Amino acid sequence: AQAMVLVQVEEVAFVPNLFTPNGDGKNDALLIYGLTQASQFQFRIYNREGSVVFETNDVASATGRGWNGFVNGTRQPSGVYYWKVEGQTITGT
Repeated sequence: AQAMVLVQVEEVAFVPNLFTPNGDGKNDALLIYGLTQASQFQFRIYNREGSVVFETNDVASATGRGWNGFVNGTRQPSGVYYWKVEGQTITGT
């Protein structure tokens, strides 16, 4: 018997809506998951006053290291932070 299978791989990114940078080794950084390539990429995180607390133009940094909750060596307070991701995937989306 023979069969044909079409495998369609889609790149879908996911950013969690919370993280716990408390040093316990679990969810200590805010990362982008599932993204491997993008052009004109930018990932920014803002505090509730609108100040940028983290920024990167490097996909590998956003997916591998992310933001650890510190700014200039100072742990930021618990609270609401906003993020924005811009860029274009290899499929043009």
